[in-house]
Amino acid sequence: MCEYLHANIIAGANALLPAHTVEKEFQDFSIRAHIETCNQNFDTDISSFINSALSCLHHRIVLDHVFIDHSTTPQLLTDSKDISNAVVNHFQNAVPIKFTLPSHISALPDRWRSEYSPMDTISPDIYSSLLSTPSLEEWLSTVSSMPNGKASGPSMIIYEMLKHLGPTTNSLLLILICTCFASADIPDL
Repeated sequence: MCEYLHANIIAGANALLPAHTVEKEFQDFSIRAHIETCNQNFDTDISSFINSALSCLHHRIVLDHVFIDHSTTPQLLTDSKDISNAVVNHFQNAVPIKFTLPSHISALPDRWRSEYSPMDTISPDIYSSLLSTPSLEEWLSTVSSMPNGKASGPSMIIYEMLKHLGPTTNSLLLILICTCFASADIPDL
């Protein structure tokens, strides 16, 4: 009887051993793959590396439909482009800006006037070149040093677009920039 039990235990262990070996190999492979991904992210995508090292989880929502509750024309959007446009429009216009900037320092409240008034201990000459227009070389150097993969601002222009402009377009854009500097005004979008 003992020999029978012993033989069955040995047979069961031998049957489980290959499965355990396969599981162990899979664990080793998974660990090596994760380490390789971490090493690659460290070299190419540092934010992914940091998120992984800190076990940061990004919670995302997926909008597959959006209901616009308009008083006269309510809409249910299901097309992904329409949804994307509606979401962008919502976040750009959800909180209207009702504040207008004062036209001069004297129009500021007393609390802030002293903070924004020129300081007597600082020479006003340091500001003389602040709005001087950049040269074409300075402009091209600045554009080429900008990082890729960044979100656009309200203009929807990303750095990569500026980096791919031709010489004529760069010159024309620089004229626009210089005009903005000279007039101290940026046109509305």
